[in-house]
This record gives sequence, structure tokens and C-alpha cells, in this order.
Amino acid sequence: MARRVSTKLIRNLPNVVNLLNKSSSNNPFLNKPVCSNFQSHQGFIRYINSSPSSTLTSITSTLNITHSLDKQVSNTARLSLDDTERLFSSVSTKQLLRSLVNLHLASIESFVDFGIWVMRSRLIDTPLCKEIILAIAKHSFYEHFCAGENLKEASNTLQKLWDDGLRGILDYGLEDAIDNPSCDRNLNEFLKAVDSTKMLPPSSVSYACVKVTAICPISLLKRVSDLLRWEYKDPSFDLPWKLDTLPILSKSSPFYHTLEKPEPLSPQEEHDLQQAYERLIKLSENCYDLNLPLLVDAEYTSVQPAIDYLTYSAMMKFNKYSNPIVFGTVQAYLKDAKERTIQATEAAEKMGITMGLKLVRGAYLSSETQLASSLGHASPIHGSIQETHACYNECASFMIEKVFTGTGAVVLATHNLESGQVAAGKAQGLGIGKGNPKLQFAQLKGMAEGLSFGLRNAGFQVSKYLPYGPVEMVMPYLLRRAEENRGLLSASTLDRQLMRKELIRRLKVAVCVMIMKALLKQIISTARQHAEQKKSKPLMANRVSTNLQQNIPSFLKSLNSSPSTYTAVTTPLNLTEELENTIKRKPITTPTSHKTLSLDDGESLFSSVSSFQLLRSLLNLQMASFDPIVDMGTWVMKSRLMESMVSKKIVLGMVKHTLYEHFCAGENLDEASKTLQRIWDSGLRGILDYGLEDATDNPSCDRNLNEFVKVVESTKLLPSSSVSYACMKITAICPISLLKRVSDLLRWEHRDPSFNLPWKHDTFPVLSDSSPFYHTLERPEPLTLEEEQDIEKARERLFELSQKCHDTNLPLLVDAEYTTVQPAIDYLTYLAMIQFNKDNNPIVYGTIQAYLKDAKDRMIQATDAAKNMGVTIGLKLVRGAYLSSETKLASSLGYASPMHGSIQKTHSSYNDCASFMIDKVSTRSAAVLLATHNLESGKMAVKKAQALEIAKGNPNLQFAQLKGMAEGLSFGLRNAGFLVSKYLAYGPVEMVIPFLLRRAEENRGILSASTLDRQLMRYEGISEETQKLKSGEMSCANLHQLLCPYFEGIAK
Repeated sequence: MARRVSTKLIRNLPNVVNLLNKSSSNNPFLNKPVCSNFQSHQGFIRYINSSPSSTLTSITSTLNITHSLDKQVSNTARLSLDDTERLFSSVSTKQLLRSLVNLHLASIESFVDFGIWVMRSRLIDTPLCKEIILAIAKHSFYEHFCAGENLKEASNTLQKLWDDGLRGILDYGLEDAIDNPSCDRNLNEFLKAVDSTKMLPPSSVSYACVKVTAICPISLLKRVSDLLRWEYKDPSFDLPWKLDTLPILSKSSPFYHTLEKPEPLSPQEEHDLQQAYERLIKLSENCYDLNLPLLVDAEYTSVQPAIDYLTYSAMMKFNKYSNPIVFGTVQAYLKDAKERTIQATEAAEKMGITMGLKLVRGAYLSSETQLASSLGHASPIHGSIQETHACYNECASFMIEKVFTGTGAVVLATHNLESGQVAAGKAQGLGIGKGNPKLQFAQLKGMAEGLSFGLRNAGFQVSKYLPYGPVEMVMPYLLRRAEENRGLLSASTLDRQLMRKELIRRLKVAVCVMIMKALLKQIISTARQHAEQKKSKPLMANRVSTNLQQNIPSFLKSLNSSPSTYTAVTTPLNLTEELENTIKRKPITTPTSHKTLSLDDGESLFSSVSSFQLLRSLLNLQMASFDPIVDMGTWVMKSRLMESMVSKKIVLGMVKHTLYEHFCAGENLDEASKTLQRIWDSGLRGILDYGLEDATDNPSCDRNLNEFVKVVESTKLLPSSSVSYACMKITAICPISLLKRVSDLLRWEHRDPSFNLPWKHDTFPVLSDSSPFYHTLERPEPLTLEEEQDIEKARERLFELSQKCHDTNLPLLVDAEYTTVQPAIDYLTYLAMIQFNKDNNPIVYGTIQAYLKDAKDRMIQATDAAKNMGVTIGLKLVRGAYLSSETKLASSLGYASPMHGSIQKTHSSYNDCASFMIDKVSTRSAAVLLATHNLESGKMAVKKAQALEIAKGNPNLQFAQLKGMAEGLSFGLRNAGFLVSKYLAYGPVEMVIPFLLRRAEENRGILSASTLDRQLMRYEGISEETQKLKSGEMSCANLHQLLCPYFEGIAK
């Protein structure tokens, strides 16, 4: 809503002030210039712009808003931290200030030294002093670097990160256990952390994290490390307890820890080591069951060989597949880091193990140097930070190459901008997909925020390391963070520069908005005086100049725009042209001049949408994206409240005026036709769907069929081509119980081809080897004679409807539904295709749900079979809308979900299927309707169609979105010249409740399109109000009342 209420601010001020002052000179009611002190305002703005921050953009410089928005919502090819507004768009000013203060304090060496001294002094032994010290630590370093004191607080922090587009690495901050009981307690805490991820948003947790010193006494780890070092020196040295594993040490490793031959482990020590191994295996098993990778942290060189031994032993057990579960850690500041990385990775490759590594620089700088020095040996750490950077980049490059070949996975934990840029460039050069889970980036919470957001904006998967636990327990971690922030300040310095830059930018915007607020109040006050004297004239007419009126929209836009993520204060705009477009608007026709899909021009996208509609849509989408509202609404609709006539009437009334009117076209065909006319006037088409499903018997099926036939016949009375498809659900013309029976029989026939189905007609394959079969665990009984008659009636109903569509030349979409009944739905749909799709313009379309793992296999099988039979297959491609129910059903039966494990895989499946079908369209052997709310899928399809030179008006390639969702994408595709439809479900409110519940669930679960729409709508604003202002329909009082809420929000 911001473009209409905010575009050009500063640059038009001089013109407006001059016009006002000119009017006042000829106006007996304006006896002095309106803005005599404007020059001081202008001087003040110049003063702000002269701030000694050379990298900042001048307050009056220009910025392409829509280009910025496009960058925000799409993956960029390059890692860039130039745009601080975009980097910190999800960070409040309070958070920025707090982070800046904490990082600044941590960069003052004397302050850090004092803090470390206090934390290790006797003051901590005094209860009162301890309480004060821990409170100070909690509200400074602790809250900056840690996620909370318990799992609940950590989950809240994780949710905030997830909302910002980042993921989290959960680490319960335990280390240095002293005996087996404390190790067992720590293991239980780690297991709780892993189990808790079930309750968090899917994919929000990227890794769990563990320190081996928390599940194995450190004294034992030192003993084992000594023995491993001695074995490396003397290969004849026998270690009977040692398992075969990957190489742990190299020639360049430090050996000064073990100067004498160590004693063998005692039986008790061997037993304790076995227990430590079993603890790590237990934790790894839990992670494996949840498909949650486990990061094993590196620690001091005195114990690192034992840690690597246990880690590699777990890798041998759990990393036998393409996606590793157990990840070790390499510290690049160690001189032997690269050699050990290469040795272990190549050995893993030979053994068929996928190596998983987290690559860090290191956090034990002081202690390692002091220990080596005390023993009279050179430090195991590189002599300069440049050598550490070089080692890190070489190790990262090596591991990225292994990711490319599929033999390795790496988490690049770095705060260094150059390393991030090198890695991103390397990945891009090798063509590694940015969503590839084997290449991820990570930073500590509270550090390198700019790099995290920059990598996120570049399309890579980025996580923040989230240690949590009671303040006292995680103090060792905090001390190391302070030590590292002092020693490796490059990332912190950059972050502080970026934060300062963004805070100054926000200050400039806030000051200018305050000035403009005061100035506009003065303008309104002056205009009101004039209007009171000339009541017969419209507001702001005559003496206040026509030119002034043309500039007022820019004031409204400027003052109502919030200084947030994408809005530039001084973006240029031709106001006169915009006002003319607003007043002389004509119905939109589909342009053909655009060659690419673009959502840059919000005015063009939403030119056919009124401000009232925009505001209403924005509110509805905002509510539908708010989980508590969706949960409460779902509960109410399924509760006993619906059994009471009074409460039912109230609930249905609320639903009708919110989600129903947003997602549905009306309660009857007449209302749906009016909605269709409005869509047609805006250059879109409609898919009419009478919202019926889940018939229970033949009479209800016949009634539903009659309604569907009426819909098809009604299209004769509507504008030609305004209806692109009719739509129906098989569950509305065939009892769902029968569909389940038929699906069970089809699944069993796929398992056992000798299984005879006498009622079955020849058709395309309806199942593949990757389809879910857990619905049918036992051989089903054959259909009874009555059931055979009923399935034949269902086929006849579908054929009757298809014939009506054929006579009207209106394609029919058959919706996909639950996997329990989908085989039967596909069976009936394919029968109709064989009958009615014999020429190049198919009548019957099936539906493929790309979130199912078997989607691509089934689509290819059916398409190939149709080609062999001389049938033009028609398919609608969707992602899917039965997410919760499918997951719950599979889980209740003890099976893996039939759906892809992540939204990224679903996107990939959808794009693969779309690309396949577009290829078939180019060969005139298929037709496809791409029903998608995803911008990237839309862009991919447009690019593919353009490359294959498919005509944009080709009816065999069309796009569709649900009414009320992805409006920006719909209008963008329309403007690019493609045929675009909105899915118009209609029917009585109560009858289409199942559809509404699924829409709310989908809008919550797959929010990318809704989020983009809400961003675009905030840009596109209240042009109708400006029109009313020009025509005199809006009074000064109305204008002031309209603006005040915006003013207050901006001031805050």
C-alpha cells in the first residue's frame, strides 16, 4: 500500500512551497507565506546529508523501489552487503542499537580483560557478588550470544530467526563432564533438545550440536588422545579397544602433548570409553530418526584426537547414504587442518562414507598458544591471521568440490566476508544449487549479522549457532566468545560499520518524515482556511493552484510510507501522469509487449484494484498468516459451536465477511458471475468451481452433477473466453467410500499384476513404484455387484459432464485429493481423457500434486502412455493442499510421509514437472495448467516457454492462482502476455467450509506467495483517495482523519 501513499518526498517540496506562497500573495485570506521557514528545513536536510559517513546515500538521492523489492524476493547471483536497508530489514532499531553496543564493548580489550578477570576471580564465590555479576552478564553478552536459559526460550529465539529467513543450530551449552553420571545427565539434555525439534517449524533447525567433553570425561579423552598420538608415532603400538576408522592425525599434527609412552587403558577406562561411544551413537540414532544432522564440535588439541576418533566411528555407522548425519569439525587455524581434512575425506570416499565437516577458524587461541609455549614448543596455530584465512579458504574450496561430486557435505562456519564471497563464487562456478543441503553457511548468534543476511539474500541456506542453558553453565562459552571477538575482530568491525550505517539511514528518514508531517499539517491548515471562505468551491481549488493538487498525492505517499525495508524516501515519480492514470483508468486488456515476468511496477500490477480491495486483501492475508488465528478458526469450525443455531449463524457470518469473501466468488452462480466479470475486466480469466465434495450416496452424487452441469451451461451467458476451465472434484460425483475401495484394489493390482479386476477399463498407469502403498496392507475384497454398478455410474457422470464441456469447448479440471482415494480419481479421469482428448486441444485435465514423492514418476508414465495411445494429455500442476492430513495419516500408520521432506524439494519437484510438461507442450503432445503461487516457478516457466518459442497466447500453456492469493504474480504474468486464470470456488458458506479450512492451512504453511503479495500490496496504495481529494469529494477533516493514524505509526 506504500506506492500510492508514498513516492516522492523531498524533491517536490520546493515546488509545492513556491506554489503555496504564490497563491498566498494573491489571496486575501492568506496574508503571509505558508512556509517562510522552509529554507531552514532545507538547510537542516543539507546538514544531515553532510554527515561524515561517505558511504551513505544522500537523503535526496534516488532509489528504484521495485528493483529493491525484486532483489528482496528473489535469489541474487552475488553476495553483497552494500544495501544495509535490505540486510537489516527484519531487525528493529532497538535490536540494532543493542547489538552495536554489545559488539563495541566486546571490541574494547581492557573491558574484555576486566570481564574475564571478574568471572574467574573470587568475587564469583560470594553469593551476592555472584548474583550481580551473572545478572550483568545475562543482560549483555549472554543475551547477545546465547538463545536463552532453557529450551522454551531457545525455541522463541529460533522462531524469530526462522521469521527472518535464517535457521538455527541448537546447542545445549554443556562441556567438561567429570564422571559417567554427569555424562548421562548431559546426554539426556541433548536428547531432549533433539526431540524438541519435532515441535518447531519444519526445517527451522538445521543441525543439532554436541561437545564430546559433555558425554565423556575430559580426563579419559586426554588418555585416549595420548594413546592415539603414540600409535601414530609407533604403528606397532597395540590399542585393542580401537575400532577401524578414518585417519585422525597427520605428520604436521602437534605431538608435544605426549612426550612419553602412555600406559594402556585400564579395564575401567575401556568400559568408560565404550559408554561414551554408545552415548554418541544413541544421540546420532535420534538425529537419524528425525533426519537432523549432528555437529560434533572441535575442542582443545589435547583431546581432539579422541574426539575425532569417536566422531569418525559414528560417521562409519550413520553416513552411509548421500546425506550425512554426523559432522566432525576442522579448525582452520591449526597448521595440520588441511592435511587432516584431505586424509579423512579421501579415506571416507574409498570406504563409501559421505564425509560431513563443519569448517571453523577456531576459538581456543590463547590456551593453545600458552600450552605450547609452556612445553617449549612452537604453537600449533598459524603464525598470522592471513595464513589462517588462506587455510580456511583452501579447506572450504576442497570441501565444495567434494559437495559437487556428491562425496562430501560442509557447513562453512565463518564470520569473514572474503571467505563467504570466495565460497559463494566457487559454488556458483561449479553450478551447485543454492538450496543444496550439503553446502550451508553458519555464524554465531550475535556475530556477523550482515554476512548472515547477505548470504540469505544471495539464496544460500544460513544458520545461526544457538547455545542455550543457565547463565552460569554456559560461562566458559561466553568467555571464549569474548576472547574470540577481541582476537578476530574483522567480522565484528564490519558488522559495526554496517549497523552504524543503517542506524544513521533510519535517523535521516525519521527526521525527514517528522519535518514533512509538520509541513503538511501547515498546508492542510492553510487550505482549510481557504475552503471555509470559499465553501462553494471544491477543496484546494483555484487559489491553491491546480499544480499544487497534483503534488499533494506525493505528500500523502511520503508521509504514509514507513521507513522500513523497501521504501526509499525520494524515489522519483511522474505525479501528473500517475494522477491522470488514476482518474482516466480504463479496463485492462492483456498486453503482449512484455517479454519477461516482472513484479517491479506495483502501479501496473494493481491498476485494476481499488484501494478498499487492496486494504481488505492485505488484512485477510495478514490474518491468514497468523497461526493463532488460523488455529482458533479451525477449532471453532470443527467445534460444538457449529451445532447451535445461534452460534453457528454468528460464526458463519464472521467467516463469510473474512476468509470466504477473500477466497471464494460468491454463494451462488449469480454472485460468482459478477466476480468473474470483475476479474475479466482486469485482464484475467476465471475457473468456476462449485465447491462440492464428499458425496455420501448416489442421490447426492446426481444432485451435485446437476449443479456442475448448470455451471457449464451458464458460461454461455458470460463474456466469450472469460471462463478458462470448469472444475470439479470426483468425490462430489462418487461416494468417497467407494473411491477408497477402488483405490485399495488398484494399489493391490500394482503390487500383484495377476490380481484380476473385471470391472477395470484399459487406461494410463495410475501408480508408480514410488507411490505410497501403506493404505492397503492386506489383500482387499473384490467389489460387490452393487459397487461395480456404482463405479460405472460414477464414470457415466464424469462422461456426461465431460460431454457438456466438449460441446461448450470448455476444458474440465479434475482436482486431486487425498492419497487414500487418488488412484481411483486418476483412473476415472484418465478414462475420460481417452474418450475426449483425441485432438490437440484436450477437454479433460487431471491434477498432479508436486509435494508427493511419486508425482514426477506418475506424470511421466501417464504422459508417455497417452502419447502411445494417441491421446493429448492435459494436466494441472499444483503443489498440494492436504499437508497436515497426509502427514498425520502416514505417521499414525507408522510410515514415512508420502510428501517431500522440505519445501525446497517440493519446489524442485514442481519445477521439474513443469519443465517436463512445457517440453511436451512445445511438441504439441500435451497441455498444462501451471497452478502456482511461487514467483521463482513462474519465472522458470516463462523463461522455459520463451526459450522454446511457445506463443504466449497458446491455450495449452496457461497459469492459475487461487482467488485471493498471489495477486502480484497473476497480474505480472498477465502483463507478460500469458493466459492467467483465478480459481473461483463458490457455493453456500457452510458447504465450502472444507475448502476454506484448507486455504487457511495452506496460506499458513506455504507463505512465500502470501508474504510477497503483502509486500507488493503495501507498496500499492490509496489512489482513489487522491482522486477524491482532487474532485473535492474529500474534506480537509476527512483528509486529516485519514492521515493521522499513519503519522502516529511513522512517529513511533
